[in-house]
Amino acid sequence: MIPDKLNFELPAFNRISWVSEALRSEWEPVLAVLPEMIDGIFTSDQIVDLVPIQIKSISVNDLFSFKKQIISKGLFAEQINDLPTAILLYFGLKNEEHKNYVVFGKRYHVLSFLKGIQEQNYDTILEYLHPPTLLYWTEFSKLDLIDNTWALLAKTDGIIDSLTRYPKNVINPLWSSLGMAPIPYFPAFADCQHSLEIASAIQALANETDHKLACSWTEILSWPIEWSAMHGIAEIKTPIFKRVYNTDSTAKKYVLRLESEVYPEKGLNGLLFPYRKPKKLYYTDSKHAQVGTQHLSDTL
Repeated sequence: MIPDKLNFELPAFNRISWVSEALRSEWEPVLAVLPEMIDGIFTSDQIVDLVPIQIKSISVNDLFSFKKQIISKGLFAEQINDLPTAILLYFGLKNEEHKNYVVFGKRYHVLSFLKGIQEQNYDTILEYLHPPTLLYWTEFSKLDLIDNTWALLAKTDGIIDSLTRYPKNVINPLWSSLGMAPIPYFPAFADCQHSLEIASAIQALANETDHKLACSWTEILSWPIEWSAMHGIAEIKTPIFKRVYNTDSTAKKYVLRLESEVYPEKGLNGLLFPYRKPKKLYYTDSKHAQVGTQHLSDTL
C-alpha cells in the first residue's frame, strides 16, 4: 500500500514533450508504426503457446472487425463484460463503460477460461495465466489504485518503496500505454523470469516479421527510463521525451528507475538519470582551449 495516499484525484490528462526537434523527427514516425506491428504479433497464432489467453478492451464500433480479424488468424474470440479486477490489472486494462472486453486464443482455451470465470473456479483460471503474477494482482487490486505502475514499486508485503531501482535486463512495461509493451500482459515484477522468457521469444518472432522495426522496438525497451509520481502527477522520463499523466495522489515523491547503459545514438547528454552523462574532458580538449590554440596559431 501507499502510506501517504491522498484522497483526491486529478482529471485525466496526458502530455508528451520531446527532448529535441531532431529526436522527434527521427523517433516519432517509429513510435507511430510500432504499435501496429506489435499488435499484429500479439494477436498471431504463434503467441498462443506462450500466452494461451489474452484480453483486449475494444470499443463498440470496432468489436465486430476485431473478432473477424482474430478468426481470420485461426484463433477464437468471445466477448465478456464481467471480469475480476485482478485479471483486468494483469492485462493492463481499466474498467470503462464504453469498452467491451474480448477474450481470444484457441477455442478450447477461451471456452475453458470463460467457464472458470463463470463458475469462479480459480484453479481453471490459473491454468491460463501466470499463477504468481495473478496472485499478486489479486492482492494489489484490493488497494484500489488507478495506476498499476505502483505494483512495480511494491515489496512482497505490499508496502510501496519511495525509490525502487531495477538493473538492466528486466521487463520494461512503462511503454505499455504507448502500445509498445514487451509482453501482452502487465507484469507485477519487472524481474519476473517467466515474463523475461516470453519477451525473448516474442522478440525473436518480431525479428522474423519485420527485422528493422523489431530492432527499433528492442532498442527502445533497452533504454534507461524513470517513472516518478507526486501530488497525483506521474512523470516518465526517457532519453528522447518526457511524458506526464494523472496517477494516484501522494504527499511525497515516489521514483521507479529501470537502469541501462544503452542510449539512442543522437540522444542528448544530461547530468541526471536517465540521460547519458557527458564525457569528462580535459581542458585541452575543451572548445575554449581549442579556440585559444587556433588564435595563437593565427597570431604566429
